[in-house]
Amino acid sequence: MKNVVIGQCKLCLAEDVRLLESHLLAAGFYRRILSTQSNPHPLLISTKGMRSSSDQVRDNVLCEDCERLFAKNGEDYSLRVAADRKGFKLLDELTRCGLTHGKLKDSRWSDINSSPKVKRDHLAYFALSVFWRAAIHRWPDPEDSTRTIKIELGQTNTESLRRFLLGEAALPPTTSLTFYVLTDRLSQATIYLPGRTSKVGFRWGYGFVACGFMFNLFLGKSIDPAASRVCLIHSPERFIWIRDGEHKTLEAVGHINRQRASKSFPR
Repeated sequence: MKNVVIGQCKLCLAEDVRLLESHLLAAGFYRRILSTQSNPHPLLISTKGMRSSSDQVRDNVLCEDCERLFAKNGEDYSLRVAADRKGFKLLDELTRCGLTHGKLKDSRWSDINSSPKVKRDHLAYFALSVFWRAAIHRWPDPEDSTRTIKIELGQTNTESLRRFLLGEAALPPTTSLTFYVLTDRLSQATIYLPGRTSKVGFRWGYGFVACGFMFNLFLGKSIDPAASRVCLIHSPERFIWIRDGEHKTLEAVGHINRQRASKSFPR
C-alpha cells in the first residue's frame, strides 16, 4: 500500500489535505503512443538526450479536487485528440475544416471560424497547467535521483497562472501562448518536457512537446504585439498552427547534446 502524503495543495493552497501522486505531464500521454511496433515507449527528450522511455515525472503535489479540475478543464479533451499510433484526431479535424497557408515556409493555420468545434479553451488550459506545474515544484528526475526538473517563471507569473487555472482571473495580456499541431511521425511519438527556449530582452520563452502538440509560452513585463497576434488565447482568430516538426525535434536534441558537452545544465 502506498504511503499517504498529507500537506498543502499547491493549486488551491488547502492545508492538511491528502496529496495525490500528480504527474508533470498526464500519464495518458505516455500510454497513447508506440514509438515502434517492437518498443512500446514514446521518445523522451531530456537533459540526457533522446531515448525510448516511459519514465514518468511525478510527485505528491495536488489534492484530489484540483486533479479533477485539471482533468475536466483540459487534460481529458487534450488526451482524446492527441496523436497515438492509430492516428491524430485533432490534425484530422483541422484538415477536414480546411487549412490556410501561412507566410512562413511550410506553415499553415486554422482559426476559430474555420474550426469552431475544436475546444481551444481546453487545449490552452491543459498547456498552461503543464507550464505552471513545471514552475511550482521540483519534480524528481526519474533518470537521475540527484536532479530535479523545474522551470523558473517568476513569482508574479506563477501566481497569475495559478489564479487563471482556478478560474479566479484572466490570463494577463503580457502572457501569450502559441500552439502548433505537428504533422511528422517523429514529433507525434515524442515527449519533450517543459524547458526554457528563448530570452529576448525582457521576454522569456518556454516550450514542451507531447504526442504531436507543441506549445510555446512567452512571458514579459510588457505586451508583445507580434506574439499577441498569433496567440491561441489573445488573438481574435485564436490561431492553431500546423507544420512539420521533425527539424525542430532534432534541433532540440542537438541543443541538449551541446549543453551536456559544456556541462552547463544546473541541478
